[in-house]
Amino acid sequence: MPETHDELAVVDLSVVLPAFNEQEAVEVVIEEIRAALQEWGGGWEIIVVDDASSDHTAERAESTGVRVVRRSKNGGAGAARKSGISIARGELVAM
Repeated sequence: MPETHDELAVVDLSVVLPAFNEQEAVEVVIEEIRAALQEWGGGWEIIVVDDASSDHTAERAESTGVRVVRRSKNGGAGAARKSGISIARGELVAM
């Protein structure tokens, strides 16, 4: 099954990607994750958690169509992961 953006669709796997000032890499990483998941048999989603970046990380992630969470205060990778997990819809969560 493909990537899903439908809030009512079944999501088997949520991939949470914490990001801080990653504007140069975030789009490439998202495309690499998508390529790796093409063989996944279930529905999946990608969630980028922008951890209060001062660059254009969130905007570049949003341009790819993935779900983006914007944290207003930098809390580090652990806090970013928790934010992503809290909105993940998949039965499985990968990071």
